[in-house]
Amino acid sequence: MVFCKCCTQGLVIEMRNNYFRDLFWDDQWWASRVFEAKVPIDSLIFENNTVTGSGMALLQQEALCSYALINHNSFINNHGYIMVNNYYLEAYFTNNLYINSQIKGEDQTVALVEPDKIATCIMGLDTINTTILLPEGALNADSTALLPPYDDIANYKIYASNNIYYNEPTLDPYYSGTYNTLYDAPASYLNWFGDGPWEVAVPTPWMNSRALALYADWPNIVEENTTLDTDPELGQAALTVNAADQLAIWNRILYGVPEAQGSAYDLSDYYFGDNDPTTIPGVATEDGDGIVNFYDLLEDLSINSSHTSTLDGHTIGALHWTNEIDDFDPNTSLTAILDGYANATTSVTKPINEVFELAQNLPNPFNQSTDIIFSMHKKANVTLTIHNAYGVQVATLFDGVQNAGSHNITWDASSAAAGIYFYTLESDNIKATGKMMVVK
Repeated sequence: MVFCKCCTQGLVIEMRNNYFRDLFWDDQWWASRVFEAKVPIDSLIFENNTVTGSGMALLQQEALCSYALINHNSFINNHGYIMVNNYYLEAYFTNNLYINSQIKGEDQTVALVEPDKIATCIMGLDTINTTILLPEGALNADSTALLPPYDDIANYKIYASNNIYYNEPTLDPYYSGTYNTLYDAPASYLNWFGDGPWEVAVPTPWMNSRALALYADWPNIVEENTTLDTDPELGQAALTVNAADQLAIWNRILYGVPEAQGSAYDLSDYYFGDNDPTTIPGVATEDGDGIVNFYDLLEDLSINSSHTSTLDGHTIGALHWTNEIDDFDPNTSLTAILDGYANATTSVTKPINEVFELAQNLPNPFNQSTDIIFSMHKKANVTLTIHNAYGVQVATLFDGVQNAGSHNITWDASSAAAGIYFYTLESDNIKATGKMMVVK
């Protein structure tokens, strides 16, 4: 699935309750993907999906995603980057199951193309900058600087919670370098920056040092309740010994290892179900007739139900492998996620703003108008502006002196289109931003 590569605003992707199965492409690691959208994304919702055997599963690269909800998905046996994009303004990565992710690993020389020479990871994150693909209106007139809210990392909302990351032991021989004598890791002879061999970094870490630093340094960027290196007890082996061995041969061929060239391999064990990726087998049929539930398929990609989300109470991963999907309410789950983020961020001590305090807007969401509420600790010059989701300023509500005390300023949004908007209060080089939603 390929989305437009020329759009600069408005791309919305919503995928729920799908099974993207056995996307394996024999010739390369990256081609087998769920979607390709190398443009800014306004909203990405990917919920209750299972992805197996993909390359770059959710391919968005060097482009801003304004809002992402990646919730209750199962990513199993994916040999490439699941989410190669690192740029988000607001994102929730919650209740996801990652088993055998980015199996091929990463040639360490690839990190040389990164701005800070740090290799990628599963849960990648970076700061928004002027060099990536941005929504229309995110830059100033001469494209040299970001506009609010993109210009301040304090405006980000990033939440990674209740995820499981696990690699099955059948991958240990490949990861530990059993197939070569050069490294205690796989070897690559790709000529990214001259001929190899290069050491391949495996397994791909949950977070790299760049992401760890951002999560550690900013109270609005939160990671919690992650389960690492604990077997979630999948209903069947995701990768058998034979499949892992054959996958190692294939990886070595693609990495250009001389002694691997011309080797034969059989990846039929890599496929789920009946080992035939062209059919969707049911319990007693090969053509899929009569299948009602995902858990009627031959494969069992459920996990032990003891791995329960502390957010919404459901088992982590895609819920269509159990009858929990019948009781799943996306709105209830999202509310629990937002509450979890709010609790995680309000428990952090934040610097005191000695000029003003931005409270909220009421009502929110709203149709016609809303009041933006704030209080001034002292008399000062104040600017209150409104930007849309693409960073375009749509209104200046106040620009002048406000006395100490409580204030509320009304925004008449009767002529505004439905969507997400941001209000920014600025005084004495201090600014704070809030999000609101216009509904029609």
